[in-house]
Amino acid sequence: MQDLNWEKLLKLQFQDGSFFSSLSSTAYAFMQTKNENCLKFLTKVVQKFNAGVPTLYPVDVYEHIWVVDRLLRLGISRYFQPEFKECMDYVYRYVTEEGIPFQRQGRIPDLDDTAMGFRLLRLHGYEVSADIFRHFEDGGEFFCFPRQSTEGVTVIFNLYRASQVLFPGEKILENAKKFSEKILREKHAANELLDKWLIAKDLPGEVSFALEVPWYARFPRVETRLYIEQYGGEDDIWIGKVLYRMLNVNTKIYLELAKLDYNNCQALHQTEWNSMQRSCLGTLNHLSSNALAAQGRDMSHHIHQAWGKWLMKWQEEGDRHEGEAELLVYTINLFAGHWFSDELLHHPQYKQLSDLTNRICSKLGNYQKQKVHDNGSNNANSDSIKTFQVESEMQELVQLVLQNSSNDIDSNVKQTFLTVAKSFYYTAYCDTQTINFHIVKVLFQKVT
Repeated sequence: MQDLNWEKLLKLQFQDGSFFSSLSSTAYAFMQTKNENCLKFLTKVVQKFNAGVPTLYPVDVYEHIWVVDRLLRLGISRYFQPEFKECMDYVYRYVTEEGIPFQRQGRIPDLDDTAMGFRLLRLHGYEVSADIFRHFEDGGEFFCFPRQSTEGVTVIFNLYRASQVLFPGEKILENAKKFSEKILREKHAANELLDKWLIAKDLPGEVSFALEVPWYARFPRVETRLYIEQYGGEDDIWIGKVLYRMLNVNTKIYLELAKLDYNNCQALHQTEWNSMQRSCLGTLNHLSSNALAAQGRDMSHHIHQAWGKWLMKWQEEGDRHEGEAELLVYTINLFAGHWFSDELLHHPQYKQLSDLTNRICSKLGNYQKQKVHDNGSNNANSDSIKTFQVESEMQELVQLVLQNSSNDIDSNVKQTFLTVAKSFYYTAYCDTQTINFHIVKVLFQKVT
């Protein structure tokens, strides 16, 4: 670029001496101006990285966002909760009305960091408005930076992921979801899932799974197992070891409850009510014994009382889905160590979450029943599930769970309502072949 006006350009210099944290731009500026602050910045970075330098430095906000995302997706986030809080606080500090920048100095927002940061902040309970995406929309289309010639696939993918945690009435995120899904499907069909920003081992695999299974129908363990392969787990031993340590108490509870639910359905089909009660009692005793050993607390009386009440209601009314979701939430939280008091069970927010989750799961249960009645000929998809009018209610549930207020119940308890609702959505959405594939992936594939 010839005949640059360096007198004006030097006014754009960052406090650390760089030009937009770019090593090459700063080096060229120094060659043209001999500016001492440019030289100080370059010298500092060269010394820090032992003569080899990155394209940009620093990228501190980006680093805080991406490390949280990667550890979450690898399934080991529970080991880093204090660090996650520190990272999210750091990112939240630099949120503006126009988006989130990749570093603290320039304060130049981009869609990539905004989408990733927004999603993680919302999932961790921070108050962040969807209006920050308006800066990146033009006529229904979204861009990372103004006037760029091509858009990176990962930017669109991260926008798609961000759009999935929308609250009711957030039109900007509805537009973002339509736009990003359309682009990703076109790129996928044309086998053009290569990215200009990032070298990823299996970006097509990540995108394919995201398009095939909506966020409402995703189990964290399934996501993690597939992402480990997409991230490099088949070749990298340390990532493989993460998988080996993944199954914790909560996972075992889910599996036991899933087995219990399956046995109950089989027994009901054969009208063997006593057999079903024995199966239920045996599973609950097993779970109670494990919880007593792990927590030193006997909760068998509370569990037997809750399940006995539900079974009697099922026997009398003939609808096992009535109150089933609330029962599962209660059971999972007890076995996870979240003790329930009468005050909690009568808390207005708990009642609101229970009623909404029961309503969603009852609709999804009836949808599943219809699929079974049709012998599986009714292929599930988002559009067919929408006929049961659960999409808006799922958005409402996401908002109740993720949005904090001064009168909140414990966030872990709230999260369980969403987890249970997603498990019903998963069962309704995925066919038997897909579910069996996921079970094999998560439980039975050995990692050496």
